[in-house]
Amino acid sequence: MKKSVSLLILIFLVNISFSQGWQWSNPLPTGNTLNSVFFPDAITGYSVGESGTIVKTTDEGITWKNQSSGTLKQLNAVFFFDSNTGWIVGASGIILQTEDGGETWNIQSSGTNKNLTSVYFTDMNNGIAVGENGTILKTMDGGTVWNNDPSITTEFLSCVFFYDSFTGWITGSNIILKTSDGGATWINQSIAVNSDFVSVSFPDPDTGYIIGCQWNTHPLFLKTTNGGIDWTITQDTVFLYLRSVFFTNADTGYILADDNTILKTIDGGITWNSFSSGTINYLYSFCFTDAGTGYAAGTYGTILKTTTGGSTWNELSSRITQQSLYSIQFPDPNTGYAAGGFDIVKTNDGGTTWSKIFTDTTTYFSSVYFTDENTGYVANSGTWPSDSGKVLKTSDGGLSWKITYSGNAIGINSIYFPDALNGYAVGRDCFYGGGIVLKTEDGGITWSSQSLSEAWDLFDVFFIDKNRGFVVGEKYSLGKGIILQTTDGGATWIGKSYSSSYYYKTIWFTNDNTGYVAGQGEIRKTTDGGSTWNICYSGNGTFYDLFFPDADTGYASLGVETILKTNDGGATWSSQYLGTNNGVYSLYFTDPNTGYAVGECGTILKTTVGGGFPVKINEIKNYELRITNYPNPVSQATNFSYTLIEPGLVCIQIFNNFGQLVAEPLNSYQAKGEQKVTWNSGNLSAGLYFYRIQEGKEVGGGKMVVVN
Repeated sequence: MKKSVSLLILIFLVNISFSQGWQWSNPLPTGNTLNSVFFPDAITGYSVGESGTIVKTTDEGITWKNQSSGTLKQLNAVFFFDSNTGWIVGASGIILQTEDGGETWNIQSSGTNKNLTSVYFTDMNNGIAVGENGTILKTMDGGTVWNNDPSITTEFLSCVFFYDSFTGWITGSNIILKTSDGGATWINQSIAVNSDFVSVSFPDPDTGYIIGCQWNTHPLFLKTTNGGIDWTITQDTVFLYLRSVFFTNADTGYILADDNTILKTIDGGITWNSFSSGTINYLYSFCFTDAGTGYAAGTYGTILKTTTGGSTWNELSSRITQQSLYSIQFPDPNTGYAAGGFDIVKTNDGGTTWSKIFTDTTTYFSSVYFTDENTGYVANSGTWPSDSGKVLKTSDGGLSWKITYSGNAIGINSIYFPDALNGYAVGRDCFYGGGIVLKTEDGGITWSSQSLSEAWDLFDVFFIDKNRGFVVGEKYSLGKGIILQTTDGGATWIGKSYSSSYYYKTIWFTNDNTGYVAGQGEIRKTTDGGSTWNICYSGNGTFYDLFFPDADTGYASLGVETILKTNDGGATWSSQYLGTNNGVYSLYFTDPNTGYAVGECGTILKTTVGGGFPVKINEIKNYELRITNYPNPVSQATNFSYTLIEPGLVCIQIFNNFGQLVAEPLNSYQAKGEQKVTWNSGNLSAGLYFYRIQEGKEVGGGKMVVVN
């Protein structure tokens, strides 16, 4: 079923072993952001990233295998001295080491809780790791002991690189350090400009390159031909940010730019040619095994390869869709459908493989429901005024679709059929405001529409039979969740509202009397058919979906990283780790152990063991970044409002329907507390746009309509 998505970022700080309870079905090998990629030889490569993700290839990137890292922490950088011996560094001072090509990873004691950003080894024993607050760690025994020298600097350090066993470089915020004695001492290099120097590459002892970024201006390119005694500084006039630099020899080099453009020089940086990477996903890291062959990695598990010296790039990771999926449903254990954004996808083998069966760039699918393996419906959330809310029907398993309902400025959030003929869809009147209930009694051939003035928006619907059902959402007066019930097929509705939840987004009944609703910060349960609803779980966060495969076993999605599970009909709930920071918006279980979760940017996860590793609820700390975008639709100007519980770097970006960046209203450091950013849509053409808000590594987003 489901759903429209509340814009919340939930940051869960947990510290447990990684669980294999949920496996990736899309994208493959992973949908987690990859922060670093490294190839120790021409055929063997590793990439690491969020949620303890490690993937490995032994065939030049043709296939990739997930490895167990033993951690949930973000991994920022990977380095291998040979194909078997390597190190990984990441958040909270974590250092991992392997001697068997990643079959096993051992956690080494770093002696720090600072985030580590880069690592480099000159031989099997001697290595340097760097990170925030001037952290420089050195080992002389392969990482058994790491020593920290905090006296050199307190600046943020982003990259470490060694040309040989003695000569190395570190770059960071307003600082470039050089060692000539293998890291025993470091000398600050005198540079005429201040910048965040983010990456360094030395193809020979004398020739080196560094890229730097300055706020509110264009980035810098530094070159030395005498081992760092003198530097020539050039300012780029095209890009706002450069992420990484890699030179294969003194003349041939590459830069990864902010819009995923690859810059290449063959004359030592005098001139540069730009090439498209071919992806809309952010790229964070790249490396080359020779002058022609290179690899890049980034958000949502993106892995790219070039064999043409960067002029063309092919994606090695596979994905059937990159649209966010808001709804999933299985009419039988093998046949399943998921919908979201422009796409509908299908599996015929219990989620082992998926294929895209329908795309419509004029719609934005929010909900899917099938009454049997061939007959099903999808609902369109609608955008005003360029699009209308729609219901589409298929009778041939998704091969063809026909519009059976269309209503101007109607946003449909959820659709449900208690039998083959009777169905209901709920949402919002985007023009006048207020809840909308659509009903069909003839299998979707015709639909009637009813306005419910009690509700501002309706997010979900569940019917026990064709006459008795419930809808949930947000009360018209705002600030209260509402539950409405009908016993006469929607002719009349009676409701209850609770101020303890801002809204309710999801509802599920296990029998005629027992049901659950969930929304902001709580799950409520009824055992008397909806007459009374009592809180059975209370905490931080917003629930996106509920699913009970039987009377006792239930699951609730908290958006990112975790779901809650009950084995006793909601009396107690335990938290389970999903293994991703991607938003998860809809759940479906074909039995108590076999289930699916779908969400952000095409995320599809599957479990056959009843979910992930259990985490005690009191181990979870929730931090909410509540984002409101008003007015929406946008005529000239709109506001993004949110509250930061800690100061941090916040970036707001606007994308068009094709995933192209069209505006960046904000990219700056903000203080703790309430924030509001006003953006003027200017001369943008009318239509559907998407906004992305990033604070640190946490990303949220939504859609809006421009009506200039």
